[in-house]
Amino acid sequence: MVSMEKVYATCKPVVEDLGYELAKVGFEDEHGVLDIVLYIKAKSGEQITHKDCERVSHAVDEIIENLNPTEGDTPYHISVSSLGIELEEGETK
Repeated sequence: MVSMEKVYATCKPVVEDLGYELAKVGFEDEHGVLDIVLYIKAKSGEQITHKDCERVSHAVDEIIENLNPTEGDTPYHISVSSLGIELEEGETK
């Protein structure tokens, strides 16, 4: 399986080119499906909207697919979310 660090390093420049900061990548097991979560925040400090998350998701989808994150062994899903207050106050990478 590809590491969170590899996903982070590969997606970070793409996310930044869109005007966002990639704050953190997380892997979560959701009933046998790997959920790859990219947490973003706006460089401008503005609130992240659903449309922002959608934009980033479309930009990184093929990139993550090409990484073959589970090496075909496990189904996976890509999610993009705002960093959120609880994460902004704690760990960010």
